Amino acid sequence: ACASARECLAKLREQFEPAFEPVMGDHELGKLSMVGRQGGMRLASWHRAVDELGIKPFWRRDFGRYVLLGITSSLVGLPLYAPEILPSEAREWEELRNRHLREIGDVFESLAPDQRVILFSHDPGALPFLAREEAISQRVGQIEQTIIGHLHSPVIFWKTRWLAGMPRIGFLGNTPRRITAALREARLWRPFKVRLCPSLAGIQLFKDGGFLRAELDPDARQPARFTFRKSPWSEMDRKEASLTIR
Repeated sequence: ACASARECLAKLREQFEPAFEPVMGDHELGKLSMVGRQGGMRLASWHRAVDELGIKPFWRRDFGRYVLLGITSSLVGLPLYAPEILPSEAREWEELRNRHLREIGDVFESLAPDQRVILFSHDPGALPFLAREEAISQRVGQIEQTIIGHLHSPVIFWKTRWLAGMPRIGFLGNTPRRITAALREARLWRPFKVRLCPSLAGIQLFKDGGFLRAELDPDARQPARFTFRKSPWSEMDRKEASLTIR
């Protein structure tokens, strides 16, 4: 898995650096299987992702009055993942989380009143935890958009809004526990102005994958403009994409 990720990242960096900045998600750190309770978040995965693959847990890019900020949602939302962590590693995970929250808080405290933030957080389940941080809650109005992944499809994103506030379910296993715990506080996502960037493949039933393109006014006189580009699925779509690339 690490070799595959290394190959993909190398191709992306070759094509897009120095502009390329990956955002760390939950898959990089390990997941507890839905059946059998195998796996989970491991510090070894953290060190391989950061040290071997060069994925920054936290990054900032300034573009005029815009601040682009990438965070690690699994660290911010660590309480959601607590049952998946080895007891022997819990203290170090907590130290990593505290350091990460301080880094994020420092950026928000340093914002000038006319600056705007585009926040990148893979899992929206981290946002309620950010909202509890004073430095962030006091300046959440300066977040123009929060770009998330994790939910794969606009259809799933729409359902999270419908299910916001649902009770936490703790008796059907780890995955339903974590999902419903996040949905319990999904109403707190609203101040962050969440926008989904779906996976490239989306979900096959709806063939709704793709990517976002953002146009930013360096003076922030106009809000960021986002357009969605759909991934090609049909044979005709693939031919059109090939012509476009050429």
